[in-house]
Amino acid sequence: MTKERSRAAKRSEEELLDIKQAASLLNVSEASLRRWTDSGKLPCYRVGDQRARRFRREDLVAFVSVSQETASPAQGADRPDSVKNAAKTQVAGMDIAYHDHICAIYGRPAGRLKLSVPLLREGLKAGDICFLNATQPGKAHILKVLREVYPDVHKAIKDGQLIFPALKRNKAEMLDQLEEMFLKATYSGEQKLRLVGDMEWALSVDWSEQEVYEYELEYNNTLGHRFPIISLCQYDVRVFSSKGILDALKSHEDTYKYPLRDCCI
Repeated sequence: MTKERSRAAKRSEEELLDIKQAASLLNVSEASLRRWTDSGKLPCYRVGDQRARRFRREDLVAFVSVSQETASPAQGADRPDSVKNAAKTQVAGMDIAYHDHICAIYGRPAGRLKLSVPLLREGLKAGDICFLNATQPGKAHILKVLREVYPDVHKAIKDGQLIFPALKRNKAEMLDQLEEMFLKATYSGEQKLRLVGDMEWALSVDWSEQEVYEYELEYNNTLGHRFPIISLCQYDVRVFSSKGILDALKSHEDTYKYPLRDCCI
């Protein structure tokens, strides 16, 4: 009986998926799986001296099914990673590609608007789902000018085409929230997304500049290059230190595909 139990336990462990296999099955990042298991959203087992995560296939399938039901996916909707050749869009004279994560550096109030407003305006006109992360004053400034060039802003907000994610104090929670929003949009059939982050918001919820840098790197690795999204992060030199601006440039390598004169405002 002891041998049978031992064989059964070994067979059960062999049937578990490691984190790399689970990430491949769900088509998500390993970082996402860690966040979901740490938050209790996704069950996992811990095995061995290293307490490595292991997953049952049925738990993963059930987790995806719940996510899909929540998103009300369109029949035959593509998964996020399937859109690899998304078109470019013109913003302030630049042809910006989907999947690119770029930054803009500005030093005066008008600089906040130069790229953010046309990026959102053209996105709303094209039917893209758009996200705006900003402090209340920053959001009010952008929306005031956006309404002047796109009168249907209120309708876009009401219809869920223009979304304002909650500004989270915790980096992992912020990334998790954005990932869930992007998954919901893409599972429901949306092929193109846009995000504007006026990064003073992060300082307003007490992130350090180092936390902002780490967040940008992880966004790049787990979200920005994975989803069919144009991501624009804006940095005000009057708010961020010189090191903060340097880190912004280091964490947005896609910026160097474009003329810096258009990104440094």
